[in-house]
Amino acid sequence: MINDSIAIGVDIGGTHITAALVDLKKKKILPGSFIREKVDSHGSHEQIVEVWSQAILKVKQDQNVNKVSLAMPGPFDYDKGICLIKNQNKYENLYGLNIKELLAAKLKNEPKDISMVNDAASFLQGEVFGGSASGFKNVIGLTLGTGLGTCTYNNGKASNANLWQHPFKEGIAEDYLSTRWFTKRLQVLISMALKNWQS
Repeated sequence: MINDSIAIGVDIGGTHITAALVDLKKKKILPGSFIREKVDSHGSHEQIVEVWSQAILKVKQDQNVNKVSLAMPGPFDYDKGICLIKNQNKYENLYGLNIKELLAAKLKNEPKDISMVNDAASFLQGEVFGGSASGFKNVIGLTLGTGLGTCTYNNGKASNANLWQHPFKEGIAEDYLSTRWFTKRLQVLISMALKNWQS
């Protein structure tokens, strides 16, 4: 019999997948179910989906759980499960593919059992559901990583604020608040140090 009080929660990052079994009634992660695996976001779509599905199956173990919820970076058609990521230096080989159907086939699930939501909005929804923002009615959230995530919580639901692409300085906000910026800045500092050392 399927246990509807337990779900598999999954976070997809630019370099990893993190997953665990979540007790929806107790609002807790089940002990021993948490895993984190590396992902090559520049790999083929077959390689990426294989790593994701194997991680999810590892978390599922022998539990009778069908519901899987993935926090995915955008842009993404979350309802249909179609990846729209391009020019983001990650997951570009997934562009235009129905990830929900590809994962369902690997997991031997129905696509309807897999939900996908914006990763920043999912983070904030989780914080309100059982974290540090519990009890608050209006919340703003920021996530920093390979990209910039922005979200708001109002009227019981977290939504993607989509500010990563907001014009800022000589580009967009994400150009200055992400791994990409820190990497570029480090290269500049190393170059400056080498010039000073050589002079």
